[in-house]
Amino acid sequence: MEREIVFRLVIPRRALALGLAMIFLAMTAGELGSETLTLSTFYPAPSGVYTKMITTSDTFLATTSGHVGIGTTLPIGVLDVKGTGDVLFNTSGNVGIGTTSPVATLDVAGSVKIGSGGQPCDSTHRGMLETYLNAGVHRLRYCDGVAWKNLTLVPQIVSNTFTGNIGTVFCPLGTQAISGGWNGWYFEKIVASHLDVNPATGQTGWTVNNDENVTHCSGALCQWQLYVLCL
Repeated sequence: MEREIVFRLVIPRRALALGLAMIFLAMTAGELGSETLTLSTFYPAPSGVYTKMITTSDTFLATTSGHVGIGTTLPIGVLDVKGTGDVLFNTSGNVGIGTTSPVATLDVAGSVKIGSGGQPCDSTHRGMLETYLNAGVHRLRYCDGVAWKNLTLVPQIVSNTFTGNIGTVFCPLGTQAISGGWNGWYFEKIVASHLDVNPATGQTGWTVNNDENVTHCSGALCQWQLYVLCL
């Protein structure tokens, strides 16, 4: 009479996992032939979408190519920021655009285009500039803390007194010479009258060359005045 004998072997899951790992290492140890195992992966791994990333030292983004997007997954510029929140910079430093050595809170080495933001004028927006359309012409205005005011240029007249045949008067920096005039009773004609530029400072001014002679003022050169309209 034959009998069937059944053996039941119970191995805990942890022991089974440990045993399989030891068998795997024993099978591959000969193939490795060294004690160094190199793994290639992404950092941080795995790559994906993160809700927060904190760096404690230098951070370099898109160093060879590509764009950086803040608030967008489709940046169209080197740095593309989209959203309704504020963009804040260090309040103790300067921001340079087109320059690596800004000397003001905002230093722009280039042209600045000012548009119309439609903001109200109040104490919060005091000092704000914007353009507006007046009779088909774009003009510039500023907020004085109460109401928008047209930004108009106030002309000024700069003059000096000369003796001799040539005189030049320059406008202050930041203004432009528009025209020039003179007051002299003792010269018969103007040899030359033209716009002039100071090559050292870039200031514009006016130069007059006359035909004054010494016979009109008792053998001495007469005084005369040159005026320049600056705007």
